[in-house]
Amino acid sequence: MSIALGPFTLPAWLIAAGLAYTVARLGLRRFVTSGEQRTAIDSVTMNSVMLFAAGWKLAPLVTETHFLFTDPVVLLRAPGGPLGVVLGVVLVAGYLIVRRRTVAQVAKPSAGFVIAFAALFGLSMALADSLSGRALPQDTQPLVFELLDDSGTGEITFSDETVVLNFWATWCGPCRGEIPAKAAFYEDLPEGVRFIAVNLTNTESGSDVVADYRDRYRIAYPIALDRSGQLAARYGVRGTPTTVVIAPDGSVVTRWVGAASAARFARAAHAATNRRVE
Repeated sequence: MSIALGPFTLPAWLIAAGLAYTVARLGLRRFVTSGEQRTAIDSVTMNSVMLFAAGWKLAPLVTETHFLFTDPVVLLRAPGGPLGVVLGVVLVAGYLIVRRRTVAQVAKPSAGFVIAFAALFGLSMALADSLSGRALPQDTQPLVFELLDDSGTGEITFSDETVVLNFWATWCGPCRGEIPAKAAFYEDLPEGVRFIAVNLTNTESGSDVVADYRDRYRIAYPIALDRSGQLAARYGVRGTPTTVVIAPDGSVVTRWVGAASAARFARAAHAATNRRVE
């Protein structure tokens, strides 16, 4: 789920995390009267968050080294994936070990803060999922799209294939950062899964821009042109990149906004392929 604010789109998890932190922080001020302890908890918490984020963002330097010299901007916008989570956890663990004396002094209130944050974050995400309306009505009408380079049209009839649609644009920074993940997913595409990158051509100056972009980044996966915006409207696209995973029966299994790792694409496709149609 995401929330659109004009031209910007904020992921639900970011909003939930902000709300959870604010409420937990207010509770901390209520139950921890020592200003010194509150300062120590804030310091440990914020430094841990920053170190985890740094580790997560540094992961593409390891997994996508070829972009380091050709287009380093891609690395800045690429998702960290599972390796990023591991690196982030290692950095945070090392930091907590170094600051173990401070951590020991505020262990109890810190534990309470973390538990409160986790509970509030979980509740916020559960509420967001229940209100998101993410599950679109089942649509078994054939999906017809124009392919780049005047190579004809493609059609999906929703019978025995799982379909992964990734809506993107050349002017979208996170879309550029997601290229390595999409390329890796397409190279190891599971059997019975079809992947199509749908360009929001109605927001571009023309299809030539899309072709130049494809050539510049050596994109091998198929690109569809959504000249009228009908495909984006059909699947409720409000931000880029947006990924929509459709089960063989035509129902949307999952949809998310923002750059994803190849592992996330693969997990979503696997879940949709193995979904039992009632």
